[in-house]
Amino acid sequence: MTYNSTVRARRPACLAKNNVGSDRWWAELARKGTPLQTPVDDQRVRVDFFWRDPQGLASDIAKVQLVFHSVSSEPPREVSLLKRVAGTDVFHAYVIMQASWRASYRFIPLTTADLDQKQARTRVAGYEQHYDWLQHQSFTDPCNHRPDISNASLPSGSPLHGLEAGYELGWEEWDRGELLSVSVHTLTWASPWLGNERNVTCFETGTTDLSDKPVVTLLDGECWSKASGLPDVLNFLTQCKLLSPAVYIMVGSVGAEQRVQEFTANDDFWLAFFEELIPKLKLEFGLPPLAQNMLVAGQELGGLSALQAGLYWPQYITKVISLSGAFWWPDKRREPLAKADANSVRLMDQVMASCSPLAQLSVYFAAGEGERTLLAHNEEMAYVLQHKQSKVLYENYAGGHDWLSWRSSLIRGLSALLDN
Repeated sequence: MTYNSTVRARRPACLAKNNVGSDRWWAELARKGTPLQTPVDDQRVRVDFFWRDPQGLASDIAKVQLVFHSVSSEPPREVSLLKRVAGTDVFHAYVIMQASWRASYRFIPLTTADLDQKQARTRVAGYEQHYDWLQHQSFTDPCNHRPDISNASLPSGSPLHGLEAGYELGWEEWDRGELLSVSVHTLTWASPWLGNERNVTCFETGTTDLSDKPVVTLLDGECWSKASGLPDVLNFLTQCKLLSPAVYIMVGSVGAEQRVQEFTANDDFWLAFFEELIPKLKLEFGLPPLAQNMLVAGQELGGLSALQAGLYWPQYITKVISLSGAFWWPDKRREPLAKADANSVRLMDQVMASCSPLAQLSVYFAAGEGERTLLAHNEEMAYVLQHKQSKVLYENYAGGHDWLSWRSSLIRGLSALLDN
């Protein structure tokens, strides 16, 4: 993805009008919907972004940062600055991007003081802390016609679908508000073993007998809650016979620090899951037999944990979906494979060292072209499992470290593995 590049692309006609920034001009832009996309060639589009300064010309806003969700561990390349159109309340910038790209984005208005503080924060605290600070003063795009991308771990983002991004199975209907609401059952799991408690949400799709359904466990369940739309999308696709009926368990996380402890190759979480939560769910919700009937899905560290569970609990789990799995762990520098810390033993190193075949395991990997070193780690893990005779499906999508990409990849993974 490039910014304000020398690529020749047609400028939006709205910027050539003599009433730029008027109420009528903004009303017309809102009617069209933003961002504006103009084809450059068969593979690229120009995307124009606009933000309206609520304080008008009296404002002290110097620039507006455009943030695409990309890679959580590095300063993303998908960052640009919108600049004020002289004499107006309009801030504008454009990017040249792949026509198949998907990304969620936010606007961050910055004063001159903010820009100075930004440099200080980045220098002293590092990018991750600075990014967290920025997120607290960011905004979605009010002229974007599609619903915001909602989850519990990040502020909502406005969705951008490239002109050639393709149809999102189930999500297009959700975005248009066409889906019926499915009933879910939520309970509290207070774990003596883990010393904490969290919400767990369960629901089933399809009308077949419960005993015939696979069990799907989704990690970071609060991010796939009713607000995200996932339960309604799964129910809709099952009714359309595009997904097999299943029982879904969405297991919430307990804060960022606890999530790191539980999802980084830690047996405690999964021991508590099978010894405490599963009996509770059998009693309160009813579950099909678990013997080699479970699929586990997760993203980031959840993808790492999901695969670990499939490797070490084969009596229950035979299918795994890993979305942007954090297979760099525990090399916290997230170095490329050739530079990884020699003292860190990654999950893929453990798999390579094992003499046992893993033919019982089916894994769906998905990672984005914008994820750089993380993409390489996912590709290597997929290769290692293929070498161990696992059935591996691998998707490299046009996007980044982004829920907008993950939601479609999750559906494709479920479609591939539940019907297998």
